[in-house]
Amino acid sequence: MRVVSPGVVANILGSDRVATGERWLSRMAAAGHVEAIYGGGWVLSAPSLLMLGGDLKYEHVTPTKFSTHMLMHSMVVNHVAACVWGGTLNVLGADEWPLRGRVDPVSGGLSVGCGFVTEREMNRSKYHLLGKATATREEVVRVLSAARVDAFSEWAANGGAASGVLSPELRAGNEHMFIPLRDPQLDAISFHLPDLVVPRLRGEDGSARSIAVEVELGHKPDSFRESLAAYADAGGRSMFESVVWVCLRRRTMNTLERICFEMGLDDYVKVVPVWSHGEDGLPVTWEDRSGLFTSLH
Repeated sequence: MRVVSPGVVANILGSDRVATGERWLSRMAAAGHVEAIYGGGWVLSAPSLLMLGGDLKYEHVTPTKFSTHMLMHSMVVNHVAACVWGGTLNVLGADEWPLRGRVDPVSGGLSVGCGFVTEREMNRSKYHLLGKATATREEVVRVLSAARVDAFSEWAANGGAASGVLSPELRAGNEHMFIPLRDPQLDAISFHLPDLVVPRLRGEDGSARSIAVEVELGHKPDSFRESLAAYADAGGRSMFESVVWVCLRRRTMNTLERICFEMGLDDYVKVVPVWSHGEDGLPVTWEDRSGLFTSLH
């Protein structure tokens, strides 16, 4: 996460109290590890980023590099990720909550909360596989498709899900396999990166159980159709049990639900609002609260 708020930190820690995140950030700021930016966001300080091996040129968040829209989008994505990790608010509208996918370091069993894969991790994995930062759409699809086919063929030959071995997309370095691919000859949008992926072990029959997450702040019907088409293909369904579209506004939810129905995806794509903790501790949608950045806390 490049940008966090006190609420995001609190959810990561499994707390529904914003004060928990505020105290943590205050301690980190006093030690020089984090610094506040506009919009209620907090980022790693330059010295801490360097200490962790980061690149100041590309990874240090500053107002000149991070537009207001980018900040808003990142905050919502990180809010969702934090709730998934900490097992707090049911931001995915899941029937089973909290998800259990993190391994407890003491007991070795599954603990409350689930890990996640970010868009940056998928991109980094993609670039590593390609061996370069730029490539044509055709080359990206060809290389990623070949790697996917080879890995899953080997996994299936060795027993697949019954072998007890992790399926290829869940192994470190293979995050690119979560990118839905399309034929570049048939569609201009040859691949699409989810905003977030909640990786989960496949079912006993090998069926996918991971969840793709999209965060939508605007209202772009044509863009919705293009993104949904990527998930509708067999490649998307082979990686994800479902797609959850987290929307800031009811108008966007209504449009997405209509398009999903028209495309026959209403059983595969779930459209939900952005949930947060209200002042009384009960869940409330961000749209029902005054001010986006106030809601981020």
